[in-house]
Amino acid sequence: YIYLMKNVHPIDIVNMVLDVSDVVFDIDTERVGDRMSSRLAIPKIRDKTPMLETFKFYISEGVQIDTSRDIA
Repeated sequence: YIYLMKNVHPIDIVNMVLDVSDVVFDIDTERVGDRMSSRLAIPKIRDKTPMLETFKFYISEGVQIDTSRDIA
């Protein structure tokens, strides 16, 4: 496993790691009120179609997937 923080590492290193990786999980986290809201995307799955849709999830007593749709 390799973990990279966004906007921290030199772009050539990031591109090399992404290129050799079989799967890439893209997780964004933000504070919403008194809760942390996280979004998961899987932009790369080697030999499979990537999941371009993001999923909102919360971590409390386990992982909870928010299956409702955001309407913007």
